[in-house]
Amino acid sequence: MTSVAALLVRPFRPEDQAEARAVLAASWRERFGDEYDEAEDHDLDDVSVPFASGLLLVATLDGQIVGTGGLIVRDDEAAEVRRMSTKREYRRRGVASAILRRLLDEARTRGCRRVVLGTEAAWDDAVSLYHAHGFREIARPDSSVWFELLP
Repeated sequence: MTSVAALLVRPFRPEDQAEARAVLAASWRERFGDEYDEAEDHDLDDVSVPFASGLLLVATLDGQIVGTGGLIVRDDEAAEVRRMSTKREYRRRGVASAILRRLLDEARTRGCRRVVLGTEAAWDDAVSLYHAHGFREIARPDSSVWFELLP
């Protein structure tokens, strides 16, 4: 397997659509099983649309997309991280951290004073990732957990 040292994190390009969609859908299928219906997930029709006000990144190894993550700028002071996903075989190897660092740099560059994100509380790996990057929990509605970082 290729070293993560060769990881390239770059902005999403239109030609990334099919591969980025596959990474995101596989992650959701893994997490939600039969409850997840990719055909009903219209956000995947063009994964870049929600990020028009921000930035969607892909992480590649040997030209293959192994992770995604995006930043949506909500207003002059706040942004939200969304669609963080890493292919199963590349998890816990620094892919998500590399994407998240770039997104946080982008938020700072844009003058955002607050970055929020949500995930499922049962996803221990995601919760640990966000804690490791300085996010603090701000809410636990239902089965989810919301985080905040003041970059």
